[in-house]
Amino acid sequence: MPADGGVWVGLAFIVAPISISLAAYARRDLRFPTVLEACSPLDRYFLGDGGATVNVVPSIGPTASPCGSTFRVEFGTAPYAGLNLEEPYPDWRTAHTLVLDLRNPGELDLSLALRVHDRAHNFQFRDRFNREFTLRAHERLEIAIPIAEIEHAPADRLMDLSRIAGVAVFRDRGSMVGNFEVDSIMLRH
Repeated sequence: MPADGGVWVGLAFIVAPISISLAAYARRDLRFPTVLEACSPLDRYFLGDGGATVNVVPSIGPTASPCGSTFRVEFGTAPYAGLNLEEPYPDWRTAHTLVLDLRNPGELDLSLALRVHDRAHNFQFRDRFNREFTLRAHERLEIAIPIAEIEHAPADRLMDLSRIAGVAVFRDRGSMVGNFEVDSIMLRH
């Protein structure tokens, strides 16, 4: 009996999402120690809803990213709008430093915060790594944070560096408007 064309279309709808997922996880693992960069459409796969619009735009100027593109994060109306990376490469035990390469193309200084949490995170402020910083107008900023600080950040335990579950860079307070760019998030060994 000849195969129905609808079966093949249905099979494609089932297989395509699985294939994309497998490709995204493989790329994530192969790019380690790069945690995030905007070099492939698969790099968006792990970006969760952070209450902001995230687009890939050209990275220009003397500090342009190696692949020529960057994530531009445009604040939405959510109180803590920003970039939310879910399921980064989980095992950070061999790293010494987390490095964020950020840019503010706008006219206003931005009050931002960085959050890192593991799988055991209980969604309390004191149970994760938190760091506030200001990204000045037209500034490119490299933020380097020792992994030991991240590990010791939770109040009542050590963060499990083998099970990192999320990284976020977001508007710290209020309803400030604007945008910032993320060239890369990397781990240095």
